[in-house]
Amino acid sequence: GLGYGLTFAPCSTIFNFYFEKRRALANGIVVSASGIGSLGFPFIYRFLIDQYNLRGALLIIGGAVLNVCVAACFFRQPEIFVKRKKIVEKCVKRTQQLRRDINGDQEHLTQFDQTQIQPVKKQTCCSKCQNFNLSLFKNPSFTIYVIGLTLCMNGYGSNFTMLPAHIESLGYDKDKVALVVSIMGGTEIVARLFFGWLADQPFCHRRDIFLISMFIGGVYAFVTPLFTNYPFIAAYGAILGFFPGSFFSIAAVLIIDAVGLKNFTSGFGMLSFFLAISGFICQPTVGWIKDVTGSWRASFWFSGGMMILAGIIVAFEPLFRLKKTDEQKAHEQEMVRIDTVDGHVKEITSLVDSLLDESQFRQEMNLGDLDQKPARISQIYPSYDPDEEEEDPFNTSAPLVDKIDV
Repeated sequence: GLGYGLTFAPCSTIFNFYFEKRRALANGIVVSASGIGSLGFPFIYRFLIDQYNLRGALLIIGGAVLNVCVAACFFRQPEIFVKRKKIVEKCVKRTQQLRRDINGDQEHLTQFDQTQIQPVKKQTCCSKCQNFNLSLFKNPSFTIYVIGLTLCMNGYGSNFTMLPAHIESLGYDKDKVALVVSIMGGTEIVARLFFGWLADQPFCHRRDIFLISMFIGGVYAFVTPLFTNYPFIAAYGAILGFFPGSFFSIAAVLIIDAVGLKNFTSGFGMLSFFLAISGFICQPTVGWIKDVTGSWRASFWFSGGMMILAGIIVAFEPLFRLKKTDEQKAHEQEMVRIDTVDGHVKEITSLVDSLLDESQFRQEMNLGDLDQKPARISQIYPSYDPDEEEEDPFNTSAPLVDKIDV
């Protein structure tokens, strides 16, 4: 539990910073891999235990899980972003030097407005611990989404305990149980990819996807105990994986919609904390309900009630949403303008380099080294050859200069 918990957080947060238009689809692709595991691992576990007993099966599974350490190496920041950061720092330093050289003396600089870029402060472990920002709960949208997703986990997660036990209590063998779990995993793959794509479309609100999924899953959980035939139970596994199981693909984007990308790591960390508590409580709870009532029927009703309650709570989110003040709207517009600067970093760097080349050329001219001209200048103004026949000065064409070179 500790190992998987430490793995879940970075796997669910890091990639969100590299996507914007297709962020929900990226989440769907990532979490759909767990559906692949649910699809195949029940049969693999059954085979390993039968062939190598429990000890041998755990050794093989442990070796497979160690490959997560290898996969974690791919979480390194892409080289293009590292280069971009160096370019920005280099550009800022060179620009400051050019500002000093405008009039030759720092004490007699022409007065001008400037935007200072503050250096990035290094963070220690203690300072990073302060990112656990409890003030996010002052945001009603964030609080409602955390409550709704936690209740959803109560209803959805409890099925992994009670559904296999319920199938066995009806007299079906373990192969039938493994088949239902695999059906859940297979439908999760399709659902998380589909709903991830759907959540990125402008005509569909992500909150509505969550509402519809919770209501369908909750209603079906209420009626499932009334049927004992295997096809209906298998259909319940498919619906459970397709609708409530898809909430993992939109959980991260719902949090981003509520608190923004800047507070996403803190918000998703707190959500993961409550989801873990929910998983710790819900499965023993459905087992206790079964022991008290003598059947799994009440446990299914508890699961369905949690999912429907999650949908009802999230449905009221627009009523409690914080209204943006004029100051906040102006701040958001200013942030959009600031973000456009990053797209012009290369152009700024190119301009600074060209200015430095011109400055270097002037110094070379003052030293009398007239032959060593930058390649860029020589392309615009060719070197004078005295042996060349002199042309009519009235027919001499002006040098063709590209706008970028200017």
